[in-house]
Amino acid sequence: GDFADWYLELIKPRMQGGSGDESLQAARATLVAVLDGIFRLLHPLTPFVTSELWERLPQPVGVDRAEALMVAAWPEPDAGLIDEEAELRLSQLQELVTQVRSLRKEYSVPEGSGITLVLSAVDGPFRSVIEEQGTTLKRLAKVDTCKVIEAGEGDARAVGARAGADGARADAVGAHAVLRNGVEVFIPLEGVIDVARERQRLQEEIDRLDGQVVGTSAKLSNEGFLKGAPSAIVEREREKLRSFEEQLTKLRGKVSSLASD
Repeated sequence: GDFADWYLELIKPRMQGGSGDESLQAARATLVAVLDGIFRLLHPLTPFVTSELWERLPQPVGVDRAEALMVAAWPEPDAGLIDEEAELRLSQLQELVTQVRSLRKEYSVPEGSGITLVLSAVDGPFRSVIEEQGTTLKRLAKVDTCKVIEAGEGDARAVGARAGADGARADAVGAHAVLRNGVEVFIPLEGVIDVARERQRLQEEIDRLDGQVVGTSAKLSNEGFLKGAPSAIVEREREKLRSFEEQLTKLRGKVSSLASD
C-alpha cells in the first residue's frame, strides 16, 4: 500500500535527520497520525496486536486521547486534508519509479548497478516533480544520473545515445517506455549489462514461445478438436494463443531496443 511501500521509504532520510529538525518533526507527526488511524481501523480484526502497538504510539502534545484503543473514536474523513495537487505529483513520481524498476528487472540490470535515466517530452509541472524529488528518485530507482529534456527538445533515445556508459556511441541501445503523461523514459544499457547475452536470452525465449504458438495454432486448426472439445477448453486454448502472441510482441520489441542501428 501507499503507506508501507511508499511513505515509509520516502521519509527514511528525514527520519535519519537528513533534512533538518522541522522536516523531521513534520514526518514524525504525520507518521504518528497515520499509524493512529490504521490501528483504529484494524482494531476490530486484530484487537490485541493493535492495542499493544497503539499504546506505544507517542501522544501528540495538547491532544486528548482515549484511555484505550477499544474505546477510541472511529476515524472520520477530513476533506480539509485532501490535496489533489500533492496526490497527482506523488502518483507521477510513483509511476516513474515503478516503471524504472520494471525496466531494470525486464532487462536483467544487476540490482546494485546505478543507471543513467533520460526523460523526454517533460512539461513544466512534471519537471518540478523531478527537481523536488530527484534525490528520492535516485534512491528508490537506483539512478546515478537523470537527464531531463523539455517537450520539443528531442527524444529520449537520441539523448540516451549521447548519455551511454561509453559516451561515444552514435546509436542508443537500451530500455524504453512511455508514462501515462506522455513522458518518454529511456535507460542506456550499453556498459550496464551484457547486451549480447541479454539479446541471446530474449531470442531463446522468443524461440520457445514460437514453438508454443505453432503447437497451439495447430490444435485450434484441427476441426476434430474444435468439434469434440468442450467450449471452455477451446476458449482456454485461444486465450493461451493470445497470451503467447502478446508475449512475443513484447519480447521482439525488447530485442529491437537492444539492437544497434
